[in-house]
Amino acid sequence: MLDVVAHDADAVGVLNRVVVQHNDLGRVEWPGAREIAQQHAEHYGLRFEVRSRRGPDLLDDIRRRGKFPDAARRWCTSDHKRGPGRTLLTELTRELALDRPARIVQCYGFRAQESPGRAAKEPFAYDRGASTQTTRQVWTWLPILGWTVDQVWDRIRASGLPYHPVYDEGMSRLFSPQFADVSVSSTSAASHRPQAATRHRRRT
Repeated sequence: MLDVVAHDADAVGVLNRVVVQHNDLGRVEWPGAREIAQQHAEHYGLRFEVRSRRGPDLLDDIRRRGKFPDAARRWCTSDHKRGPGRTLLTELTRELALDRPARIVQCYGFRAQESPGRAAKEPFAYDRGASTQTTRQVWTWLPILGWTVDQVWDRIRASGLPYHPVYDEGMSRLFSPQFADVSVSSTSAASHRPQAATRHRRRT
Protein backbone atom coordinates (compact mmCIF):
# COMPACT_ATOMS: atom_id res chain seq x y z
CA MET A 1 0.00 0.00 0.00
CA LEU A 2 2.78 2.44 0.86
CA ASP A 3 4.28 2.00 -2.60
CA VAL A 4 1.00 3.18 -4.13
CA VAL A 5 0.68 6.13 -1.77
CA ALA A 6 4.30 7.19 -2.27
CA HIS A 7 4.12 7.08 -6.05
CA ASP A 8 0.80 8.95 -6.19
CA ALA A 9 1.98 11.58 -3.70
CA ASP A 10 5.21 12.04 -5.66
CA ALA A 11 3.24 12.45 -8.89
CA VAL A 12 1.38 15.47 -7.47
CA GLY A 13 4.37 16.93 -5.63
CA VAL A 14 3.39 16.20 -2.02
CA LEU A 15 5.63 13.27 -1.14
CA ASN A 16 7.39 15.39 1.47
CA ARG A 17 4.10 15.66 3.37
CA VAL A 18 3.61 11.92 3.83
CA VAL A 19 4.15 10.54 7.35
CA VAL A 20 4.29 6.79 8.00
CA GLN A 21 2.94 5.60 11.34
CA HIS A 22 3.48 2.21 12.96
CA ASN A 23 1.35 1.27 15.97
CA ASP A 24 3.40 -0.93 18.29
CA LEU A 25 1.17 -3.57 19.93
CA GLY A 26 3.70 -4.58 22.57
CA ARG A 27 3.91 -8.29 23.40
CA VAL A 28 1.66 -9.33 20.51
CA GLU A 29 3.80 -7.49 17.98
CA TRP A 30 5.43 -9.75 15.40
CA PRO A 31 9.23 -9.59 15.78
CA GLY A 32 10.64 -7.49 12.99
CA ALA A 33 7.36 -5.83 12.00
CA ARG A 34 8.43 -2.40 13.19
CA GLU A 35 11.82 -2.66 11.53
CA ILE A 36 10.30 -3.59 8.17
CA ALA A 37 7.84 -0.72 8.39
CA GLN A 38 10.73 1.65 9.04
CA GLN A 39 12.69 0.24 6.08
CA HIS A 40 9.73 0.92 3.82
CA ALA A 41 9.41 4.50 5.03
CA GLU A 42 13.13 5.15 4.65
CA HIS A 43 13.10 3.69 1.12
CA TYR A 44 10.83 6.55 0.04
CA GLY A 45 12.52 9.15 2.24
CA LEU A 46 9.46 9.48 4.47
CA ARG A 47 9.14 10.48 8.09
CA PHE A 48 8.52 7.45 10.33
CA GLU A 49 6.63 7.64 13.62
CA VAL A 50 5.89 4.91 16.16
CA ARG A 51 3.07 5.19 18.65
CA SER A 52 1.49 2.85 21.16
CA ARG A 53 -1.24 2.99 23.72
CA ARG A 54 -0.12 4.13 27.14
CA GLY A 55 -0.83 1.71 29.96
CA PRO A 56 -1.97 -1.93 29.66
CA ASP A 57 -1.14 -3.71 26.43
CA LEU A 58 -3.45 -5.86 24.32
CA LEU A 59 -2.82 -9.06 26.27
CA ASP A 60 -3.62 -7.24 29.52
CA ASP A 61 -6.90 -6.03 28.01
CA ILE A 62 -7.87 -9.54 26.90
CA ARG A 63 -7.25 -10.85 30.41
CA ARG A 64 -9.21 -8.01 32.04
CA ARG A 65 -12.21 -8.42 29.71
CA GLY A 66 -12.07 -12.21 29.79
CA LYS A 67 -12.68 -12.49 26.05
CA PHE A 68 -11.20 -11.86 22.64
CA PRO A 69 -12.00 -8.91 20.43
CA ASP A 70 -14.07 -10.01 17.46
CA ALA A 71 -15.66 -8.61 14.32
CA ALA A 72 -18.54 -7.10 16.30
CA ARG A 73 -16.44 -5.76 19.19
CA ARG A 74 -13.16 -4.55 17.79
CA TRP A 75 -11.93 -2.74 20.89
CA CYS A 76 -8.40 -3.85 19.99
CA THR A 77 -8.60 -1.57 16.94
CA SER A 78 -10.14 1.38 18.77
CA ASP A 79 -7.85 1.21 21.80
CA HIS A 80 -4.53 0.10 20.32
CA LYS A 81 -4.62 1.37 16.74
CA ARG A 82 -7.17 4.11 16.17
CA GLY A 83 -6.44 5.83 19.47
CA PRO A 84 -2.66 6.15 18.98
CA GLY A 85 -3.32 7.13 15.38
CA ARG A 86 -5.47 10.05 16.41
CA THR A 87 -2.88 11.09 18.96
CA LEU A 88 -0.41 11.49 16.12
CA LEU A 89 -2.98 13.43 14.08
CA THR A 90 -3.24 15.88 16.96
CA GLU A 91 0.55 16.23 17.17
CA LEU A 92 0.91 16.79 13.43
CA THR A 93 -1.87 19.35 13.41
CA ARG A 94 -0.14 21.31 16.16
CA GLU A 95 3.15 21.17 14.25
CA LEU A 96 1.51 22.74 11.21
CA ALA A 97 0.22 25.66 13.30
CA LEU A 98 -2.15 26.75 10.53
CA ASP A 99 -4.66 29.56 10.79
CA ARG A 100 -7.30 27.23 9.34
CA PRO A 101 -8.24 23.58 9.89
CA ALA A 102 -5.55 21.19 8.62
CA ARG A 103 -6.65 18.88 5.82
CA ILE A 104 -5.34 15.36 6.36
CA VAL A 105 -5.71 12.17 4.33
CA GLN A 106 -5.06 8.99 6.29
CA CYS A 107 -4.36 5.87 4.24
CA TYR A 108 -4.92 2.22 5.08
CA GLY A 109 -4.18 -0.98 3.17
CA PHE A 110 -7.61 -2.54 3.69
CA ARG A 111 -8.94 -4.78 0.93
CA ALA A 112 -12.56 -5.68 0.22
CA GLN A 113 -11.75 -9.40 -0.04
CA GLU A 114 -10.56 -9.51 3.57
CA SER A 115 -13.99 -9.26 5.20
CA PRO A 116 -17.62 -8.19 4.61
CA GLY A 117 -17.01 -5.16 6.78
CA ARG A 118 -14.13 -3.99 4.64
CA ALA A 119 -16.03 -4.77 1.45
CA ALA A 120 -18.68 -2.28 2.57
CA LYS A 121 -16.19 0.57 3.00
CA GLU A 122 -15.90 3.49 0.59
CA PRO A 123 -12.48 3.97 -1.04
CA PHE A 124 -12.49 7.65 -0.02
CA ALA A 125 -14.60 9.09 2.78
CA TYR A 126 -14.71 11.90 5.30
CA ASP A 127 -13.83 10.67 8.79
CA ARG A 128 -16.04 12.52 11.26
CA GLY A 129 -14.57 10.66 14.23
CA ALA A 130 -11.02 11.75 13.47
CA SER A 131 -11.97 15.29 12.45
CA THR A 132 -12.59 18.21 14.80
CA GLN A 133 -14.71 21.32 14.47
CA THR A 134 -11.82 23.75 14.57
CA THR A 135 -8.40 22.17 14.01
CA ARG A 136 -8.50 19.39 11.39
CA GLN A 137 -10.54 17.82 8.61
CA VAL A 138 -9.66 14.17 8.02
CA TRP A 139 -10.44 11.90 5.10
CA THR A 140 -9.70 8.17 4.81
CA TRP A 141 -8.29 6.79 1.56
CA LEU A 142 -8.13 3.05 0.88
CA PRO A 143 -5.99 2.91 -2.27
CA ILE A 144 -6.00 -0.88 -2.68
CA LEU A 145 -9.55 -1.60 -1.53
CA GLY A 146 -10.47 -3.31 -4.79
CA TRP A 147 -7.20 -5.20 -5.26
CA THR A 148 -6.83 -8.97 -5.27
CA VAL A 149 -4.16 -10.83 -3.33
CA ASP A 150 -2.30 -11.48 -6.59
CA GLN A 151 -2.28 -7.78 -7.42
CA VAL A 152 -0.86 -6.98 -4.01
CA TRP A 153 1.96 -9.49 -4.37
CA ASP A 154 2.73 -8.38 -7.90
CA ARG A 155 3.20 -4.85 -6.57
CA ILE A 156 5.31 -6.00 -3.62
CA ARG A 157 7.64 -7.96 -5.88
CA ALA A 158 7.88 -5.12 -8.38
CA SER A 159 8.82 -2.69 -5.60
CA GLY A 160 11.71 -4.87 -4.46
CA LEU A 161 11.00 -4.04 -0.82
CA PRO A 162 11.30 -6.66 1.94
CA TYR A 163 8.21 -8.21 3.47
CA HIS A 164 7.72 -10.09 6.72
CA PRO A 165 8.95 -13.71 6.51
CA VAL A 166 5.77 -15.19 8.04
CA TYR A 167 4.02 -14.63 4.72
CA ASP A 168 6.28 -17.30 3.25
CA GLU A 169 5.06 -19.68 5.97
CA GLY A 170 1.42 -19.46 4.89
CA MET A 171 0.14 -16.43 6.78
CA SER A 172 -2.45 -14.46 4.80
CA ARG A 173 -2.21 -11.32 6.95
CA LEU A 174 0.12 -10.05 9.65
CA PHE A 175 -2.54 -10.06 12.37
CA SER A 176 -1.88 -10.55 16.06
CA PRO A 177 -0.80 -14.19 16.46
CA GLN A 178 -3.08 -14.94 19.43
CA PHE A 179 -6.39 -14.25 17.65
CA ALA A 180 -7.87 -17.60 16.69
CA ASP A 181 -10.92 -16.10 14.97
CA VAL A 182 -9.10 -14.12 12.31
CA SER A 183 -8.52 -16.84 9.70
CA VAL A 184 -7.66 -20.48 9.29
CA SER A 185 -3.99 -19.54 9.07
CA SER A 186 -4.05 -18.49 12.74
CA THR A 187 -2.78 -21.95 13.67
CA SER A 188 0.31 -21.10 11.64
CA ALA A 189 0.59 -17.86 13.58
CA ALA A 190 0.56 -19.68 16.91
CA SER A 191 3.14 -22.18 15.69
CA HIS A 192 5.56 -19.36 14.88
CA ARG A 193 5.08 -17.63 18.24
CA PRO A 194 4.41 -20.49 20.68
CA GLN A 195 5.54 -18.56 23.75
CA ALA A 196 3.16 -15.69 23.05
CA ALA A 197 0.33 -18.12 22.33
CA THR A 198 1.04 -19.95 25.59
CA ARG A 199 1.01 -16.68 27.57
CA HIS A 200 -2.30 -15.84 25.96
CA ARG A 201 -3.91 -19.19 26.85
CA ARG A 202 -2.78 -18.87 30.47
CA ARG A 203 -4.28 -15.41 30.77
CA THR A 204 -7.70 -16.24 29.31
